[in-house]
Amino acid sequence: MSTSITSSIFRALQQLRQDTSAPVAPQSTPAAAPTAPQAPATPVSFQDGFEQASTQQQEWSAKFSADALPPSGSAPVIQQTTDTNCGAAAAVMAAGSRGQVAGVSAEQRMAQLESQFTDGKGTSAQELAKMLGSEGMKVNQAAFKFDQTTVDETLKKGGKLMAMVDSAQITPGSDPSKTGGAHWVVVDGKDDKGNYTVKDPATGSSYGVDFNHLTNAVDQNWFKHNSGGMMLVEDAKGATSAEALAQSNAALTVPLNANDGGGSKAAETFGRESS
Repeated sequence: MSTSITSSIFRALQQLRQDTSAPVAPQSTPAAAPTAPQAPATPVSFQDGFEQASTQQQEWSAKFSADALPPSGSAPVIQQTTDTNCGAAAAVMAAGSRGQVAGVSAEQRMAQLESQFTDGKGTSAQELAKMLGSEGMKVNQAAFKFDQTTVDETLKKGGKLMAMVDSAQITPGSDPSKTGGAHWVVVDGKDDKGNYTVKDPATGSSYGVDFNHLTNAVDQNWFKHNSGGMMLVEDAKGATSAEALAQSNAALTVPLNANDGGGSKAAETFGRESS
């Protein structure tokens, strides 16, 4: 009997061993939910470079925006009608609509200014200053030459630069090796290339020159004609009478000498009566 029990126990152990060694069916694992693709991390160096470029772009934009000046101003170019009335033409151009009188053309205004303030042989700095005063324009500064920053600030505020130049040094097509005439031009803007807009009554056209070109033309005029310079002007906005404005304007231009673009002397009074 003990043998039978022993055999039974042995068979039971074998069966148990077989059961435990049988392969276990794999358990199914739920698939992970798909995730959105992640953008690759931007390297720190690239981030810094982009931020630096953006900052530089903003700085440059601000710079060029600050330097942006009117390209040509609002007044049309007016051509002089005689060999010597460039000053009167420049005054009418600078004043634009300020000096307009109903029924009076630009040519008539020029003739009136020339008759009232000159002897018909040209326009000195003092005479031009008086013309400007009669047209409602104030001379803020007058000097042999101004630096570029001062000129830019004036143009940016809507002012204008009156410059007496040697015409051969600035008029397109002229021969700079020759001596031109003492000549008034108006500068009232600056283009995106940094060239200044010159309104030239001799040609009745506008053109661009760089600052060195402009100042050289002023220098050469002084060396060859012993007069001239620059005036920074703006709208007086009716702050004073035309006569008082003309006199105060003329007082500022005394250092520019009394010679002119043609050869007359400044009138001692506000101006001769128009004929």
